[in-house]
Amino acid sequence: MSKTPKLRFPGFTDDWEQRTLGEVGEIVTGSTPPTHDLTNYSDEGSPWITPTDITSQTIFDSPRKISPKGESISRMVPAGTILVTSIASIGKNTMLTVRGSFNQQINAVIPNKKMIHIFC
Repeated sequence: MSKTPKLRFPGFTDDWEQRTLGEVGEIVTGSTPPTHDLTNYSDEGSPWITPTDITSQTIFDSPRKISPKGESISRMVPAGTILVTSIASIGKNTMLTVRGSFNQQINAVIPNKKMIHIFC
């Protein structure tokens, strides 16, 4: 079976190369700082994303913010990280355009430096 796509972009002539997701970037799972400790969250700070926040191709803000204390115990990821829901509404996805965090119902791919994240 040919791995040459029918639709080609100018300047591209090689066959496609199959890759594993791990070759594209680091795969991580979200975490939730204890919600009973309100000092883990704040009115300002980094966005803390949940599946209900994923409604567009990119995301830069959320109603919930994580405090510096919450950041110290959560999994913070850089801008350009791809978020994908893995529980309930499986497969919803977005690109986080700022540094942020997300809950355990979301997995993420932090693209390798050599990848252009917008095409991952």
